[in-house]
Amino acid sequence: MNESIRKHKDNISNQIRYYKRKYGYEIEVKDYKEFKKHLNIIKKVFNFHNFICDVNQFKIPYHCVELYAKNYNIINLGFTIKSYLQKLKKVKNNINSNQKNNINQKNNINQKNYVLDFN
Repeated sequence: MNESIRKHKDNISNQIRYYKRKYGYEIEVKDYKEFKKHLNIIKKVFNFHNFICDVNQFKIPYHCVELYAKNYNIINLGFTIKSYLQKLKKVKNNINSNQKNNINQKNNINQKNYVLDFN
């Protein structure tokens, strides 16, 4: 009995960790069922999370009309669960300074500057 409960809790915690990595949301165990209920829409909408949360559905800014038109069906699905999306917490991407330095060094290695002298 205890082993089946433990397996169930482990399964939930593994799924929460997967969803955090895949979709970028902080989910707690108590919010797991609600997240699973909206998962089919979240799978399609997670790339447009900030757009859906920040923009009014009936007043799309002019500079965002092209994005809205290209992804009309997906964004409208997101507007159906907008209140839930606003409650979700996004994961902060923390890259430590060593990783940033390594990335900058790799980028600098590939860059070469040439000076042309016509004298």
